[in-house]
Amino acid sequence: MTDLLDARPGVPFPWKGIWAAKAPPRVSFFIWTVTWGRILTYDNLMRKGYTMSFLFRSFHVSWVIPQNVKDLLFGWRNWFGKHHSDIWNLAPLCLMWIVWLERNSRTFEDAVCSTDQLLEKFASSLFDWARAWGFSTANCVADFIVSLNSASVSSSLL
Repeated sequence: MTDLLDARPGVPFPWKGIWAAKAPPRVSFFIWTVTWGRILTYDNLMRKGYTMSFLFRSFHVSWVIPQNVKDLLFGWRNWFGKHHSDIWNLAPLCLMWIVWLERNSRTFEDAVCSTDQLLEKFASSLFDWARAWGFSTANCVADFIVSLNSASVSSSLL
């Protein structure tokens, strides 16, 4: 099946970072399209100086931001190790999805969310996705965020 999705055989493509991350199918398809350069949301944001730095601070991670989505996904997957990265693997997909929804809201509905509202949407969506796949047992978004902070601090000590 991945051969059908990979239009250029022999060209490395981070399909596991997209399809194995357990994001909703429409989100995975969106990210797959972005990665092939058909929707330039992330690359355009990077050119304008926006980064994923707030996400890294949440996980207590220092990271050099890659130049494109494909490099981001290659470098992101299983960064905390195969057994501790399920939620981490969802994070870039969730963030790009939230940014895409905000872009559409601004473009078509003339509605703008604040940075705090976007962070809340990101955390809430990531929480919902993680709960749907059994990656978190937290009962609310606040507990989920606390559990992420504890997990990232403990894994950085290993």
